Amino acid sequence: MVAPLLSLAIATVGDALTHLPLRYEDRRTLTPARQARPAMVATVAGVVAEGRVTERRGRVKGYFECQVVDTSGSLSVRWYNQTYLGRQLADGTPVVVHGRVDFVGGRPARVMMVNPEHELGDGIAGAHLGRICPIYPLTRGIAQRTLRELLFHLAGHHAGQAPDPLPAAVCVAEGLVSRADALLGLHRPPPDADLDGLNTFRSPYHHRLIFEELYFLQLALLWARQQRTTEGRPAYRTPPALGPRLIAALPFALTGAQQRAVAEIEDDLRRATPMGRLLQGDVGSGKTLVALLACLRAVENGEQAALLVPTELLARQHLATVRALAEPLGLRVELLVSTLAARQRRAVKADLASGAAAITVGTHALFSEGVRFRRLGLVVVDEQHRFGVAQRLSMVEKGEHAHLLAMTATPIPRTLALTLYGDLDLTTLDELPPGRQPVQTVVRSEATRARLYDGVRRQVAEGHQAYFVYPTVERETAETARSASRMATELASGPFAGARVGLVHGRLATEEREATMARFAAGAIDILVATTVIEVGVDVANATVMVVEHAERFGLAQLHQLRGRVGRGTAPGYCVLLVGDGEEGEAALTRLALLERTSDGFALAEADFAQRGPGEIAGLHQWGDTGLRFTDPVRDRDTFLAARRAAARRLAEGITGDEIARAIKLWGDRLGLVEGG
Repeated sequence: MVAPLLSLAIATVGDALTHLPLRYEDRRTLTPARQARPAMVATVAGVVAEGRVTERRGRVKGYFECQVVDTSGSLSVRWYNQTYLGRQLADGTPVVVHGRVDFVGGRPARVMMVNPEHELGDGIAGAHLGRICPIYPLTRGIAQRTLRELLFHLAGHHAGQAPDPLPAAVCVAEGLVSRADALLGLHRPPPDADLDGLNTFRSPYHHRLIFEELYFLQLALLWARQQRTTEGRPAYRTPPALGPRLIAALPFALTGAQQRAVAEIEDDLRRATPMGRLLQGDVGSGKTLVALLACLRAVENGEQAALLVPTELLARQHLATVRALAEPLGLRVELLVSTLAARQRRAVKADLASGAAAITVGTHALFSEGVRFRRLGLVVVDEQHRFGVAQRLSMVEKGEHAHLLAMTATPIPRTLALTLYGDLDLTTLDELPPGRQPVQTVVRSEATRARLYDGVRRQVAEGHQAYFVYPTVERETAETARSASRMATELASGPFAGARVGLVHGRLATEEREATMARFAAGAIDILVATTVIEVGVDVANATVMVVEHAERFGLAQLHQLRGRVGRGTAPGYCVLLVGDGEEGEAALTRLALLERTSDGFALAEADFAQRGPGEIAGLHQWGDTGLRFTDPVRDRDTFLAARRAAARRLAEGITGDEIARAIKLWGDRLGLVEGG
């Protein structure tokens, strides 16, 4: 039994006690044998009578059958392929059985309970019956009955000895049960426990473990933030000059949201502590301009700024934008990517070390040990979910207490943002610049494919470009699934014969993928067939139409990210969400219709978060598993906020090292707070 337990991550008694039930069944109430009816799930207690074993050969199973008799009458019970029960359940043996009652064939058919769970005795104090009974997640090699009995006895003998890591003051203030009571209550609920609360993970016992988990996570995040903000660094005292010059030269005014973001960042930079801020905004909301204005503040205060991006294509796009705006101000902007020739790389590194380069745009090449700055004051990380926490920290450490501005085009619900980025302050750009046209989005069925192809051909004939996006790279098991590789060939040889069709997906080498994207950006490809690798970092103003195949397989927020790739120029943008003919497609129509009605990425992210969970929000799969064992960020929003408030109060009061040590032990590696994280 050791191997199955290890596969369930149960190696110690503590692991076992925190292996939580999936759900609970009410087995407290005994049904009189005579009242058991077909389709009823019942618990019946009585004594065994008329037990007999029927042996079978071949494919027909043998079985043990008996009557369970109580004061009301009797119920027929049969266990297939368990003839050994004939030795255990002799006539006159007290037994409790629990299972579904059905008609069993024959003329006439008989009312019978088939393959029930059973327990010897009256079941009142047993592990399996006569109580609110936990149902646990399993793995191959261990039965529900075996695991339940093990945890029943472990909880009875060891839960009361569980140490309580939460301070008593926090438990009292939050009205929490002790950890010992929580573990006992989860595995051996009292007879009067609220079954609905247990099954919805809203019992006092669940709440205690959820709060504890979130408390130490928030404590680690807030402690990391406190450590960063206690580091001294020169405040920016020089009045803004370059920023106002840049804004005055723009052919448009900043949105109100951009102005608020600039003010919040300016307030950070005027303090003698490093900034740590997350700037989130929808596609096209103007994050890059806000970041550039922050870079100008670093430069005019005698420091350098670095803009870190995940791909070379995106780096070169940012380089063109930043140079066009910064070089008229007399600033030198350099690019550092891995594909630069050795001589160019040496020259750029020399400019960084001497301070000649005021602003640098680069990819992971900036992490290289040989890259040194004269005085790095600000690090901007774009599409920051593509980088680990430790990576962004290693970049910040190239400066002396450098400021950090992280950016994401993935709208993140507030609760999840506090979980993933609770060490950062949050700024939201919730307005689009004037004149920005929303992408026209429609949901269509497979029957419209021919008309759809006609529309794409018209766009290409007018000199525009298109995307076809697929959820898979290679052929799936489901015959209806269209894959990017297969469809690139079919589209090029069929409905779009004569057009220039390209293919990109995550299995291509980085150089090949970026070369294809660069050709598309340059107009050398008419139709780009792709997987979701194009959801960020592709800015092609001439692309006007996107077709997403099997749209039912995507989350709302991810589809919103994808459609942000079109309509980035002066021509209108169109997004067609094509759903399959099966039940999955039919069920998705109502959900996807929300994309036809709104272009608010934050509203869509909230809807996706509530419907599908955090892993489905575009980009967040890059961050990986949240590491939360007991918590559901959707269900437990209020507990998130309560735990964060409690952790903030404890830090303000000056807590002991034991609490911090526990928080770092639990979360340090994941959050990059310890070496090797």
